[in-house]
Amino acid sequence: MANFIDYIRWRGDLSFKKVPFNEVDNLIFSQLVYMKFDKIITPDKYTEYFTVADVAAKLLNSTTIDDKISENVTSDTPNDRLFLKELIGSKRFGKTKISRYINKVDREKAEQFAAATFFTDDGCAFVCYRGTDTSIVGWQENFNLSFMAHVPAQLAAVKYLQEIAGAFPFPLRVGGHSKGGNLAVYAAAFCGKEIQDEILDVYNDDGPGFNKKVVSEESYSAIIGKVHTFVPQSSIVGMLLEHEEPYIVIHSSENGIMQHNPYSWDVMGPEFVKLNGTDEGSKIIDKTLHEWIGSMNDDQLKAFVDNLFGLLNSSGVHTTEEFDAKKLPAIKKVIQTMSHMDEQDKKMMSKTIQVLFKIGSANFFGRKETPKLITKKA
Repeated sequence: MANFIDYIRWRGDLSFKKVPFNEVDNLIFSQLVYMKFDKIITPDKYTEYFTVADVAAKLLNSTTIDDKISENVTSDTPNDRLFLKELIGSKRFGKTKISRYINKVDREKAEQFAAATFFTDDGCAFVCYRGTDTSIVGWQENFNLSFMAHVPAQLAAVKYLQEIAGAFPFPLRVGGHSKGGNLAVYAAAFCGKEIQDEILDVYNDDGPGFNKKVVSEESYSAIIGKVHTFVPQSSIVGMLLEHEEPYIVIHSSENGIMQHNPYSWDVMGPEFVKLNGTDEGSKIIDKTLHEWIGSMNDDQLKAFVDNLFGLLNSSGVHTTEEFDAKKLPAIKKVIQTMSHMDEQDKKMMSKTIQVLFKIGSANFFGRKETPKLITKKA
């Protein structure tokens, strides 16, 4: 099956004026915002414009002698390099302008936030939020969504969208992948009615849902009709927490959690390959996590998350890559910290994890179905 890189090759010579913006275009920008433009679009150049082709070329040209670009992207893979190369030669994407790039991590506030705005040649601005990067802080903020109505990155997302809307009198599209999709929906919901009216579409690419307090807000309900949510057949991240909007299930060529990777999403023409539902594994995990989270109040969830990430932070590493590279000494420090934990905290952690496994085991046995492709009638 083809993916969005094949789509760039197929549609790359057609401008947005000729062929309207679509769901695959959204995923391309949502993947592009994962690239770390920090050395190119520095804070002093925040309001300047750069073309996608220029930025992609600079990212590739700044590779180290061993052909790695890991300093410039969230994950250094052959797909990243191929993606950037295809963008350079694409009329549709290469000439698109980027501005207002921001990237900040605040360990004290448990905040990881990054965004950029892409200006397409159809006269619109696509406000795009980055999903969770490899920082431990970013993952902690994801967990905080389970008991906090508003996390710092969500508030930053609203402020950013308001800034873009105030600076540019263009129709807006908003989107992102993973937590970036959550931020896109949240920002569109709480940016104010005047800005909401300027929003054409909101794209949530396998992003988690929200705390129940958020989905009960009137401003959240007001934007739902413009939200397009996509999840792969074995979605885990995108099924977390509460979703009021309908979601579209798309086919991924990967298995399990690896389906979260946008490069694995199958594309046919200007659309994703659609399925009639998520698979049994996704339903079991979704049901298990909902029941597990529902078994605790906000204070209990907060205590669990604080203790969990307190242990991870005690390892002295700040990213998942660091943890993997320094696995043994990091685990040793975590175990040492656990040995000094308060007995009540130890019991709480143990009991919470036991409840998770108990609920998961109870949900494991059930009817198994395989999602089917949605075929269009001739």
